[in-house]
Amino acid sequence: MYDDDDDEWNNELDEREIEYDNELCPDCKSEIEFKIQIHRGFSDWEHLICPVCEHDFGERRVDEGYESRIIKRGTKQE
Repeated sequence: MYDDDDDEWNNELDEREIEYDNELCPDCKSEIEFKIQIHRGFSDWEHLICPVCEHDFGERRVDEGYESRIIKRGTKQE
């Protein structure tokens, strides 16, 4: 007989989280919001990149990808 309590798929869904990280780009001064998908039990890392000037914010834990949204576009200072 099928038991819902032992369903691994349901247990995995409970281990997924979304984290938000706001960053101010030091190069173009844009304020960026990153929506990061975390899946507990897995560990994957990606570089978060500014969508305006491609500044690399460094490696962060991003198990299932990320999205970025420009909150305020800055101007690149030479």
